[in-house]
Amino acid sequence: MIADKEMVAQVKQMAEDNYDSWGQYVVECYTDEEIVKDLADFNTLEEWVDIRIAVAEVIEERESY
Repeated sequence: MIADKEMVAQVKQMAEDNYDSWGQYVVECYTDEEIVKDLADFNTLEEWVDIRIAVAEVIEERESY
């Protein structure tokens, strides 16, 4: 998918709103340019969010050991 400034702003807001579950990694680590590049690998924003959630779950599981 091709991300414009509005979509990047939406993604950043979603990450802020979900900071404690999956958004921390986006808020703390991603630049706007990295968000655009990352979104290009997905067909929908929902697919991208699903991957962010899955990654956050793996990190949380690993940190629990």
